[in-house]
Amino acid sequence: MKTIRLGSGQLVTVAHAGFVQAHVAIRFPDGSRQTTPSVISSALAGELRGMLEPEFPECKLSICRIPRELHDFPEAERKSDRVKDLVIRLRGTHRPGHEFLRLIGYFGSDAKPLPHAKLRA
Repeated sequence: MKTIRLGSGQLVTVAHAGFVQAHVAIRFPDGSRQTTPSVISSALAGELRGMLEPEFPECKLSICRIPRELHDFPEAERKSDRVKDLVIRLRGTHRPGHEFLRLIGYFGSDAKPLPHAKLRA
């Protein structure tokens, strides 16, 4: 058993030597696939998926979970916190998924989705 303190101050006890990250996978009709930045909260990944579904009506969106080593946790938490801040900021906006994609640089200069562009936070 190992206890770690999250950036929020919350203590979490884990029974394994790692943690799980999650990201939203977007599968396009042509078979290509993109993923969002990874987060350390399945609930956050679920909210992100819900935000993105209206932006990709022709695509299948799913949540993928990836086991990670504990030594990767500080960097993963830092990146996850950036995504969390965006998601919280966009709650209640007209098209939160569209705004999220815009803020992470997913759109090109002509404001059309670039299906093969790498999603990043």
